Amino acid sequence: MNMRVWVGTSRMAGKGLFAPQDIKKGTQIIQYIGQKISKEETAERLYQGNQYIFAFNDCYNSDKDPHKQSPLHQSLL
Repeated sequence: MNMRVWVGTSRMAGKGLFAPQDIKKGTQIIQYIGQKISKEETAERLYQGNQYIFAFNDCYNSDKDPHKQSPLHQSLL
């Protein structure tokens, strides 16, 4: 399935991913690989200025800060 999507301003969370068509529940849109961190660790990293944290669930978030990735992982980004 080809989808058109774009990043735009969200009234809910600053930025969001938008699509002009309906997307079936369960459809993979992006793959977001990052370090799994607790909500407490999230607060500390946000305080330090990290802007690469994605909400994962009620207990954890994902940190994709490219400065904290291994050299091999950076070359694959």
